[in-house]
Amino acid sequence: MPLVYYVSGHGFGHARRTSEILRHLADLRPDLRVTVRTTAPPAIFAGLPTVTVDPPPMLLDPGVVERDTLTVDGPASLHKLADFFQSYDTAVASESAYIAAARPGLVAADISFLPGDAAHRADIPCVGVGNFTWDWIYQSFAPESPEHIDRVAAAYRRMECLLQLPLGHPVDSFRQVIPMPLVAGQPRIARDDVLARLDIDDPRPRVLVAMRGGVSDHALLTAARQSPHLLLLCTQRPRDAPANLRPIAITPPLDFTDVLAASDVVLSKIGYGILADCIVTGAAIAYPPRTGFAEDAISLQICPRYLRMAEIAPADFESGRWRGALDAALAQPIPSDAMDITGTAKVAAWLAGRV
Repeated sequence: MPLVYYVSGHGFGHARRTSEILRHLADLRPDLRVTVRTTAPPAIFAGLPTVTVDPPPMLLDPGVVERDTLTVDGPASLHKLADFFQSYDTAVASESAYIAAARPGLVAADISFLPGDAAHRADIPCVGVGNFTWDWIYQSFAPESPEHIDRVAAAYRRMECLLQLPLGHPVDSFRQVIPMPLVAGQPRIARDDVLARLDIDDPRPRVLVAMRGGVSDHALLTAARQSPHLLLLCTQRPRDAPANLRPIAITPPLDFTDVLAASDVVLSKIGYGILADCIVTGAAIAYPPRTGFAEDAISLQICPRYLRMAEIAPADFESGRWRGALDAALAQPIPSDAMDITGTAKVAAWLAGRV
């Protein structure tokens, strides 16, 4: 029987970790056909022979409203959630019919709640996979309309269990919670080969600039000029760039994790995906703080045990004064604690044994 996998399109982290799970699942069960329902870019799942991406015709996950790269708008997110429920019953009916027609042995969700109601109506078991739940996120916004959050939790309770990843919170909206180790990408190309493919032959510490939404050319140029002892790698191509600012293209066969593993420090906002990748590859991270992201408090409490981290003040981030944080991250000793990073294989094995 096939597997239908719903993946949140809010950011790329949900899709990237799901693609890793499905890569392992294909090795375990090459007979198992997987249909991914997501609004995330289908290219994230490219190269997986057992996977078909079938984008849904309507929004299946409201996520949150980001005022800018580093700020979540809580009230606007709650209004979006309320609007989502205006057409929720129609969406559930549509996806229930989709699931019934596919006749899967299992439905999985990272970590959309709608599949809980849709799979229940189709009489197909459903499980969640993720580190946080959306009801917990919405509760952090001092909700004006708690009844909508209650409906999110009720949909999760339709699922059999949550395979909960690290960097999560106490969960009471699922009937059963099964802890899992870290799910993260694994570099597949050796560091020297990555550098050769990128045509990089430079002894300076490498800084990968990985801000979704990008940074201003002014900040990037300022950062490079103030840090001549570092080599900055970015996908932007600003004019009049100094020699230590190297534009790169991350295209197949290179993956983001391959380039991260060949870097010494990454400049990025924090989130499960990038933190997990840094834990696996050993890269340090310099980050500007975010506002309104409830999961960040948990990440900042746990992650310094496992990786080198340094905060960049918001004003310094915007202006390109990154040198102090980058140097601080690189100067930290390698943490002695090690996190269990076998979650990709274990989640895949759990799913393989359940379908």
